[in-house]
Amino acid sequence: MHSLRIRTCLVLILLVFAKFAFSQANINSPYSRFGIGDVQPTYFGQTRALGGAATGLREYNSINFFNPASYSAIKLTTLESGLRMNLTQLQSQNDKQFNINAQYGYLGLAFPLTNKWGLSVGLLPYSNMGYSQSLTQKDNILGPENAIYSGEGGLTQGYIGTGYEIIKGLSIGFNAGYVFGNLAQIQSLEFVNSRGTASDTIYNSRISGKTSLGGFLFGYGIQYQFNIGKDSRFTLAYSGNYKTNIITRNRSYTQRYSSSSKDNEIIIDTVSTINNGKSNTVLPTTHNFGIAYHFRDRLLVTTDYKLGKWSEFQYQGIGQHFTNSYQVALGVQYTPDLTSVSSYLALVDYRIGGNFGQTYLNLNGTQINQYAVTLGFGLPIRAGGGYNPSQISSKLNLGFEYGQRGTIASNLVKENYLNIHVGYVLNQLWFYRKRYQ
Repeated sequence: MHSLRIRTCLVLILLVFAKFAFSQANINSPYSRFGIGDVQPTYFGQTRALGGAATGLREYNSINFFNPASYSAIKLTTLESGLRMNLTQLQSQNDKQFNINAQYGYLGLAFPLTNKWGLSVGLLPYSNMGYSQSLTQKDNILGPENAIYSGEGGLTQGYIGTGYEIIKGLSIGFNAGYVFGNLAQIQSLEFVNSRGTASDTIYNSRISGKTSLGGFLFGYGIQYQFNIGKDSRFTLAYSGNYKTNIITRNRSYTQRYSSSSKDNEIIIDTVSTINNGKSNTVLPTTHNFGIAYHFRDRLLVTTDYKLGKWSEFQYQGIGQHFTNSYQVALGVQYTPDLTSVSSYLALVDYRIGGNFGQTYLNLNGTQINQYAVTLGFGLPIRAGGGYNPSQISSKLNLGFEYGQRGTIASNLVKENYLNIHVGYVLNQLWFYRKRYQ
């Protein structure tokens, strides 16, 4: 009972912090300026520490949204929630900047409908936008000026999915999701005097745009699992998403303002307001191929190859000249002894992984690449009072991801980042019927 209260409190704390993090600015990256922002990986706790190699994962007590065919393996009612803290160093040729941000990671529920059929619902981020850039220049007539570009917001996706084992070892699955959210982008031109302070004779100007997006996404997956001998099993897997259109509404307005400081701004007038009405944003096709290998219940090795056809992407009906992306990921998990009753450390999942690949951005003639290494632990939380089939042991997932994106060449920015993931998995066996009194 005591353990159940502790686990309930942990879930409530995660949900409260998730709500707080979701309502705050949660990213600071110049690369989020493009398109719909920085597209987020759709991984839950275990996979984040395995380098993002998720396509072939198939577990009975954790959620793998990345491949809905895996829902057919769910045998326990599973609730997962998680948060992420992001520490980033932005480096250009002339400057460095350090940022700390937090955001909610995911919230998912999955449960078995039959022994071969599972269902999952959840909520997770799709993209984030958060940046602020300033460029100092000089006008021959008006004098020094600062061009400021900033943006914030993001998209969230809610989903419902199902997976079914159609014949022994072969499972298929589908996700139906709805993506929604708002993006706000601002371009400002501020004039300064010879002393470097805000000019009190020339009005500043600002163009503000707010974009609302909403539409449906459809994903699919297939997994084939087979045994080799008594101790080993392989899973061959594929998952993907259809190219889809989502509705976009954009409104922009231009203002003049004066300011002696950022905290003392006076709006002079609104020069124009433009309602651009509806348009389409095209989200691209994705393909993911994966292999997973299990040895007994101790060793898991999983690898992925992912392809995103971002050359198809359009934002508000306009092509963005993005390039197709790819990523190669590899992860290893080792659990010394799941049956141990004398050593807690033998029950812990030890995880390590990594990935590298090409993003969809090509800026100033330079391809933006990214790589990361990961480390993590699955820490079991046992139910007190012996085995109770309605209170199966749960886990606290800790994950650490260190990576790099971009370069300082061609007047670009290099990001060095450390992501810290904290997730909680609550497992329970519903509809359990006692055979003996």
